[in-house]
Amino acid sequence: MPGPTVVAYWPKRTAPVTVIDVAMGKPVSSPGAYPGFAPETSLTAGTTCYNKFEDCFCSLNNDNWVVVDLQASLPIRKVVITGPTDRGVNFFLDVVVRAGNTGLVTDPIIGTTPSTPSPNFQTYTMTIASGNVRYIRLQYEAGIAAICFCKVQAFL
Repeated sequence: MPGPTVVAYWPKRTAPVTVIDVAMGKPVSSPGAYPGFAPETSLTAGTTCYNKFEDCFCSLNNDNWVVVDLQASLPIRKVVITGPTDRGVNFFLDVVVRAGNTGLVTDPIIGTTPSTPSPNFQTYTMTIASGNVRYIRLQYEAGIAAICFCKVQAFL
C-alpha cells in the first residue's frame, strides 16, 4: 500500500475570545421589589427578554437601593446597566452607581444615569480605571423615589 503523498495539516484551533459577564447569576440584595415587578435577582439572571415594564425590577419607594455581590473582589473595568421601557424611564433618572468593596454609600461613584428620559431599554456603560470591586450599588440618592432597571452586568 502506498503512503500518503500529501502531508495532512490541521490548523490549531483556539477558543474564540469572549467577554464574560461576571455579575451573571450573582446574588442581589435590596429591601424588596415593588409589588407586581420582577425580583431583584432578575437583574443578574442574564435575560434579555423584557416584554413589558413589569418584567424589570423596581424598588420600593422608601428603600430605593440594590446591591450586586460579585462574591469576590475582581478587577472590574466596565459596568453596564439596562434601563426599563417607556413607562419606567422616569424611574431610571439620576440613579447613582457605586462600585467598591463595602456595598455601602461610601463606595466610590462610577457614574449616574442621565437626568432626562431615554429610549426603551437604554444601556449605560460606566468604566472603572483601576482597583478591584466586589459590590455594585445603585440608588436614587437625591430623595425618596423608586428606581427601575432591567439588568446589571460587570466585565473584567
